[in-house]
Amino acid sequence: MKALITEKFHPILLSTFEEYGIECIVYEEINTIGVQEIIHDFDILIVNSKILVDKQMLDKAINLKAIGRVGSGMEIIDTEYCRQKGIFVCSAPEGNANAVAEHAMAMLLAGFNNLFHAQIDLLNGKWLRETHRGQELKGKTIAIIGFGHTGQAFAQKLKGFEVSVLAHDILPINVSKSYLKEATLEEIYENAEIVSLHLPLNEKTFHYVNADFLQNFKHKISIINTSRGKIIDFKALKNALETEKVTKAMLDVFENEPFEEIETVKKYIQEKKLYLTPHIAGWSFESYFLLSKLVSEKIVNQLFNKLS
Repeated sequence: MKALITEKFHPILLSTFEEYGIECIVYEEINTIGVQEIIHDFDILIVNSKILVDKQMLDKAINLKAIGRVGSGMEIIDTEYCRQKGIFVCSAPEGNANAVAEHAMAMLLAGFNNLFHAQIDLLNGKWLRETHRGQELKGKTIAIIGFGHTGQAFAQKLKGFEVSVLAHDILPINVSKSYLKEATLEEIYENAEIVSLHLPLNEKTFHYVNADFLQNFKHKISIINTSRGKIIDFKALKNALETEKVTKAMLDVFENEPFEEIETVKKYIQEKKLYLTPHIAGWSFESYFLLSKLVSEKIVNQLFNKLS
């Protein structure tokens, strides 16, 4: 068997495959067109986010048995067509859930305590204690929309902060925590002060956060997004920051990446309304190892169980 590896992943991925006699071909700089040209020669395809695995590619993948997405989002893969063709597809959302949850927690604490701005002022010789007076999380109501691996991990991080957590998902939530309550969107609109998004990107969640969504909230809110950039209509968010319907937005993901609109949002950053990081929430050293380990193990288990 041959595996096409399209980026630099942790060495555990290659070593796991090679242990089972799978030949690994690594092309770190290959793009979607490049993969299409050679995919007919491979049994396994390993991708992160830059390769689009659509019907056109899959029709050329005459020997393909498995696709591994070293990450969580599956919007780049036509999973239904894979199912029709009998191609096993897996990802590893559990592999970076903790990393994403910790990053969301870090953004929330940094935003509410003005850490970024305070440090910049201090580096510029300004000792501004009153300017950077923070807000405590204790007593606030935080809504988690999307309660899969990362949403649950974020809820766990909030446990010791004496907040109320409202969790919403399209699937039933097994709630057994005193600080956590399953909630309808209407309950979230009525009570939430902070909203953290942990949704996959699909037709239903594209621009999930839009002008209508934001206007539904009774209180002014803060928003955290560490999931997918296209879940938020960025124009609507900027308007909400302007009117202060949204008081703070903490974003690790963007509609277009790399994010190149810094000049258009500098004013919101300077006003301590907007906090940005470059899609690094799930990018820890620990998740780098764990994602590759999980994906390689899932593929090996699937293929060699079938062959045995």
